Amino acid sequence: MAVTKQRFDLKSWIQFGGRYIYPNQHDDEKYIEICSKQVDRSMRNFLIRLAVMLAMEIAMEMVIVVMYTVPKLIEYEFQKLDEKLKESRSDMVNVHRTFRNIVQQIMDTDYYAMKISDGWYWRSFSAPIAFTYGIAMSIFCEYTMNFMAGYFSALISYLQLYYLCAAADTFSNDGTCEILYEIKWYVLPIKFQKDIMHLINRRQNKKSLSVGPFADLNIETFYDISKRIYSFIMFLLNFFD
Repeated sequence: MAVTKQRFDLKSWIQFGGRYIYPNQHDDEKYIEICSKQVDRSMRNFLIRLAVMLAMEIAMEMVIVVMYTVPKLIEYEFQKLDEKLKESRSDMVNVHRTFRNIVQQIMDTDYYAMKISDGWYWRSFSAPIAFTYGIAMSIFCEYTMNFMAGYFSALISYLQLYYLCAAADTFSNDGTCEILYEIKWYVLPIKFQKDIMHLINRRQNKKSLSVGPFADLNIETFYDISKRIYSFIMFLLNFFD
């Protein structure tokens, strides 16, 4: 396979652009107008792509914040329930109301987790595949053709892949099951104990972000994808040699 041996570095590329695009070197107004128009167009496209990426990252970060915060609030509600049980075992009306509020919070959390999982299905399915291909090809092009942004692009994509898997791991393991295990369930009425068993079963089988039908997205999946990226890069380099 014929691969060009031409090399470009950042310095020569900037010098090339400066010779032909820098407006102060030209007196022709039309020439300056063309250069300015294309530069403005490129900057506008860059800002649009940056805004879209930032919006997606902010949306994901908001989901992560909620998934971190809600279990802590539920844990605090269970602590208050324990205090009420210790203070007065006869006030079962107040205990019943507090417990029902906690159950409603957990059910609401499960409902929104299901909506998020369904809404982000195609993103969580396609992103790991796209990142794997993009990282491998960026490193391959840098190694074989001295592609200027190869290693940097691969690094950014790899960090985004890790961030996606870490966010999915947080989404799946929000700590609610541990809270349900640790509460003093044995001092609650039998009816409430059965409700806790039902909640634990629901949390253990909750929906999670996944790579389609193949695997759930989590830190273990990130390590597995990293191995596949390395294997793919080695395959490309061996094929090139």
